[in-house]
Order: sequence, then C-alpha cells, then structure tokens
Amino acid sequence: MIVWLVIIGFGCSSGPEPILFGEDYCHYCKMGIVDKRFGAELITDKHRVYKFDALECLMDFIQEQPNDYQQILALPYDGTGTLKPVASLVFAVSQEYKSPMGRNIAAFLPQAAPKGKLMSWEELVSSKP
Repeated sequence: MIVWLVIIGFGCSSGPEPILFGEDYCHYCKMGIVDKRFGAELITDKHRVYKFDALECLMDFIQEQPNDYQQILALPYDGTGTLKPVASLVFAVSQEYKSPMGRNIAAFLPQAAPKGKLMSWEELVSSKP
C-alpha cells in the first residue's frame, strides 16, 4: 500500500521540471536541448510536461494544439537555465540572437532586456515571427 502511494505521489508533479541540457529533447522537433539561452516548457491541465529547445517550437506547438495550459515557461537569454513564466518576460526578435530554429527569438527578464523593440508574450504569439 505504501509503495503504491509513493508511485502515485511521484507521478503527479504539477510544477515545472528542470531542463536537463544535453539529455532532454524537444517535444516538437525532437532536437536535443543544449543551449541554456533558449528553450521553453509547457505544462498541460493534465500535468503533462512538454519541453522545447526554442520558443519557435513552443509557439508552433501551441498554434497546432490550442488549449488552456496550466503553465508556459521560457528560459531567459541570460544563460542561467532557469525557467520563468512567459508573463514575467519580454521578447525580442533580432539577428543578434541565433536561436536553434532560426527565427531568432529571445526571452529576457525586463530588467536585463536590451534596448529596442520588445514584446510581451501575447504580442509575440500574435505577431507570428
């Protein structure tokens, strides 16, 4: 009985999972997730966690699978590898940011954002870069 409860408890994580760089793969394009400046994670209402190597893959997945998601997180360009809610980030599209899928989208903490045109998550998704 105790073993069963332990198994159930471990299978019901509802929070983000750290990305294991060099071990995890993108749910959308199947590429390895290796760059700590790019990447994202989506948690469904059923607590499934999907990891992405780039914001482009996350955006394409959401466009193809529109749902209400429990959490959408992204890695800031600072390279720490710490996921943050997309609502707390700003986004830039520039040739300066060589993202894995080539659309050159980067996320930033507002206090570390570069000068220039910045977008919220909603603006980024609606602009479809």
